[in-house]
Amino acid sequence: MLLFSVAQIGYDQETIEGMFPTPPEWSWKSRWCLRTALALQAPEKFNRITTDWAAVGSYYNELLRRLENPELDGKGLREQIVNEGEGEAILIDGMGRGGFDIEGMSEPWKKGYFQTLMGAGETAEKLDGWLEDSVTHRASPPEYVIGPSNPRPKQAPKGSVVPLEENCVPAYRSPAVFYMKILTTKGFQTNQKLDAALAYADWLDYKGLKETAGEVYRWAMDIAAEGLDVDPKKVVDLKTGVVKNGGNKHITENLLRTSKAMGVHHVRTGDLSMALAVFLSVLKSRRSAPESDDSLQINGSPSGKSRSNTPDPKANDTMSTISSIFSPPPYPVPVRTGNEPITRSQSTACEEAGLMVYIGEIIFSSSSQETGLSWTRDAVDHAEISLLQLDGSQEQKRLSASPSYGVEYQSTEEQCQHCLRSGLKNWQQMIRTLVVKAENEELDTMDHVADYWFGRGPRKVAEKQTLRRRWEAEEMILSDRAKRIQNLLGDDEISSLTSGGSLLFG
Repeated sequence: MLLFSVAQIGYDQETIEGMFPTPPEWSWKSRWCLRTALALQAPEKFNRITTDWAAVGSYYNELLRRLENPELDGKGLREQIVNEGEGEAILIDGMGRGGFDIEGMSEPWKKGYFQTLMGAGETAEKLDGWLEDSVTHRASPPEYVIGPSNPRPKQAPKGSVVPLEENCVPAYRSPAVFYMKILTTKGFQTNQKLDAALAYADWLDYKGLKETAGEVYRWAMDIAAEGLDVDPKKVVDLKTGVVKNGGNKHITENLLRTSKAMGVHHVRTGDLSMALAVFLSVLKSRRSAPESDDSLQINGSPSGKSRSNTPDPKANDTMSTISSIFSPPPYPVPVRTGNEPITRSQSTACEEAGLMVYIGEIIFSSSSQETGLSWTRDAVDHAEISLLQLDGSQEQKRLSASPSYGVEYQSTEEQCQHCLRSGLKNWQQMIRTLVVKAENEELDTMDHVADYWFGRGPRKVAEKQTLRRRWEAEEMILSDRAKRIQNLLGDDEISSLTSGGSLLFG
């Protein structure tokens, strides 16, 4: 029985390793921690509903303890010294020790360390405000804690121990600790530091710290601009993110990513005109980029085929798992820094669709509803065509240029699905707004039909009826279309598109 249990654990771990490869040079315990944390963050792959973020956090804490210990998996790690004479390490106010010098470490080690820090940052965001009972060592959301700051606590789930505020401490460190560690580490690539900066800025935006977020976005732009071989001010406005005319031939993926993120920040701060200018300039750059060369290596594979982190579930049979024990999956090492000139490919076509969704939403809410609706229609068409053109062999499995956030990069298919889903959702909400508006205008006209001279009242009512029927007809057509392309989205229920707020405005 014991041997069977050991064999089952080994089988499970090899299956997870196939889905979430880990650096082969790490010790077995560190690899176990990383793959388990990543697996817990993807419950849908294991028929689970939710993620136990407290458990994820414990795995990342243990992993960081091992990776940053030269006597364990941190052999070769070096402190960055501020004062050579006194041997002072980098310290960040309110956060503690800064980043290490990892230039001497191998590329797989660096990528694994980056995954760990970004994963810990995401976990810290999920556990923000949670408290850990120092007696039971269990983490709980603040609404369950009994104490002066929460006089009316929610009823805790059945079987759980209700924590007392007097025994509680913060369940996890601030996300800033992990993002700043990446930003102050010597040896990460440009796009990795950019991932951390943009994630940190997005977190600050979420917390309502708009001014601080703006500073971090500008820091991200400075990081992205470091990869240019020309004066960055000739390519992009470093303060606003607007790509300048004539700068397209020098633009990089890092700059476009940062500009797009700054555009979203402008929306959050209420500066819609600036956000629109940013999105239009980024879209123009995307469309003017030269076509990509399919012979380029993608994710380290000279054949152009991706070494995807997520294999086909059908391939996870017994024989493939046994085989993987002797030949584990390759650990993907990034071959791009984001400083390369941009090209146009299937994945960037999905980026274009996403930008068109943003532009349509801004125009619809700020100036012209019909123009905004037109942009959104085109965005949905663009995303659907891109999905249909994916051949399932090369481009579909390529890694997109979107940030990894410590786990794995989106495939082009996932990115296009997200754009199509968002476009349909916005389109449906826009049409519903126009239907309600037309209904109200029709009723108002009917109430005042006698106020019109020379019998124009009935004509006005007929015009309003025609407009209402136009939007109702489009709503019906859109509903049928959403059902028709449901298989492209992989959604169980297409009705989920209509729930929640808009893509940009919440």
